[in-house]
Amino acid sequence: MKNSPVNEYLINPQSLVTEMPLLDLERLMQFHASECRIRLYILVLDRDQKLASMASLNPLIARLGTDREICLAIYPLGEPWRARFMVSPLVSKTSSLASLAEMAQDCIDDAQEVTDAEQQLQRFAVRLSTRLFWLEKSLPAMGSEALTSRAAAQLTEVATSVGDDPSSSLFALPFGEGLAAVVVTSLLSLAAVVGLFLALRFWVRFKAARKIHPIWVLPEGEIQPRLGGAFSGGAGAVIQYRPQTPPVT
Repeated sequence: MKNSPVNEYLINPQSLVTEMPLLDLERLMQFHASECRIRLYILVLDRDQKLASMASLNPLIARLGTDREICLAIYPLGEPWRARFMVSPLVSKTSSLASLAEMAQDCIDDAQEVTDAEQQLQRFAVRLSTRLFWLEKSLPAMGSEALTSRAAAQLTEVATSVGDDPSSSLFALPFGEGLAAVVVTSLLSLAAVVGLFLALRFWVRFKAARKIHPIWVLPEGEIQPRLGGAFSGGAGAVIQYRPQTPPVT
């Protein structure tokens, strides 16, 4: 990337963009560079590709120079939601952070209106070019004092609504942080699985308990016989015999 010429506005080091879309984008960005004070550069990355660190972009940023204002978009092909935007200091000073973030999100949203990866990139470039023309109006007039004291080549990253999502990051974590993130994620996943298992087990037992209908069985006690035999039910009969007396003569 450090050998990319300044007039190569679409930086496609891995040849990810096919010939016809590439020619259309180059014409668009060359026209933009000839008409707008803010040069637009787009660095195309592959899907799921991540840069080692922000410092890996320094050779490219130094190559672009400081003679004009710059907007550098880092665009993973097929994943517009991971796009990142960097602008020169004067652009970030003359525009509010909210307006820059809204511009970045607008370009991402417009690219996601279609599903084809190269059409997404074309829509992204057209929308970003248009927004930079609007943004140019907020820059100080040519020849003003603000333009005479340019800082060394450096760019400021524009925050987007997905900037805090680790899965959308363009930069790989250092080994220690990456390992820690993997361990934490694994532990949280394990805890979630165990919690789900326990909840399911409790629910099954609860449902099973509700289906049980208790049957009360009274104990059979031994009944002692009274006033007769065991099967007399307590009833009895008394027979009395009277002595016979001789008749009186």
